[in-house]
Parts: sequence; C-alpha cells; structure tokens
Amino acid sequence: MDKITTHFYWSEAMCSDGTEVPSYLRSNAIRLANNLETLRFAIGELPIRINSWYRTKEFNENLPNSSPNSQHLLAKACDIWIKGMKPITLFTVIETLIRLRKMENGGLGIYNTFIHYDVGPEGRRWDYRK
Repeated sequence: MDKITTHFYWSEAMCSDGTEVPSYLRSNAIRLANNLETLRFAIGELPIRINSWYRTKEFNENLPNSSPNSQHLLAKACDIWIKGMKPITLFTVIETLIRLRKMENGGLGIYNTFIHYDVGPEGRRWDYRK
C-alpha cells in the first residue's frame, strides 16, 4: 500500500489482525497522520513507532481493558512510542503542541511504555501508568 503522508503508511494503520482501514474511515486516518507529522517535525524528525492504530470491533473486544467506544475503531487513534524518549516526555510534547494549536485537542493518555493520542472528542486525558 501507499503512503498516507510523508512518513506514515497504510500498513502501519491497519489492524494487527491484518484488516486494512476501510475506505469510509480513511479520512480519519489521514487526519490523524497529519497530526502525527506535526509531532514528528516538532521532535526533530525522530521516527514515531506505532503499536496500534485502526482496530476491528472483534480485535478490540479481545484486548484487555479496551473500550467499546475506542477511537481506534474509527481509525482516529494510535498508540505510539519513540525510541529513547520516555512516555512522559512524549506526553508533554503533545500537550504543548495542543496548547499551541498545532495538534488537535483530542484524547491523550499515558501508559508505562507508550502514549495514546486520538483526534476524537476534545480534551480527554488519562494516566494508566502503574
């Protein structure tokens, strides 16, 4: 598959079960990828690693602690990490970009090893670190 944006590919956006992002959700994935490009530029072009982006309903239901209203189901969310960067640092960078109105103010959650970012409903924040 082709690129979504300069640095992100449709293969990264597909569900971990191999399901491609459905055509009717592709505009959501593009919107999210554009926000990720802003983040990538802000952190000095470091590669952003994707743990999870789009999820099918069936795949999502089989994950522990997954929400039935997950933005992943709409291709609006991704779980990301950057080699050598602590999740709290990445969280802070995204919060700053949101405050500066360079990234959309969607959902932002911190976990032990990654950050969840989405372009869904505004302003949701959570901390699931142990």
